Amino acid sequence: MNFSETPITFVILGITILASLAAFNNKELKSNWLFNPYLVKEHNQWYRAFTHAFIHSDYMHLGFNMYVFFGFGLTLEQVFTDPVLWTMTFPEIPFWGVLKGRIIYTILYVGGFLYAVVPALRKHSSNPS
Repeated sequence: MNFSETPITFVILGITILASLAAFNNKELKSNWLFNPYLVKEHNQWYRAFTHAFIHSDYMHLGFNMYVFFGFGLTLEQVFTDPVLWTMTFPEIPFWGVLKGRIIYTILYVGGFLYAVVPALRKHSSNPS
């Protein structure tokens, strides 16, 4: 794989690695980027719903997640952007094009971590601790 074939996966990998490394070295930054349902609701810190996805607890967590994401992300982005792979995977659904495939792949990624915060936000938004 190269960057031109799967740019979204490589960009997400880069952002995640850089954000996690920055947070490892700056506890205040990590604290400001982690998801906290109470702060999201009471102080309108909605950015935390996004930034938490790029922060990992330690090097092992980061390494394992990036390894899995690299393998899975490259494959998924290829399926979404290659007409032959798309047709083999989803023969009943017409291919929508490379640009739309990349947009949908990105929406799927972002939607995954946003969907993950909904239960915590509903359950813990009134709990300051």
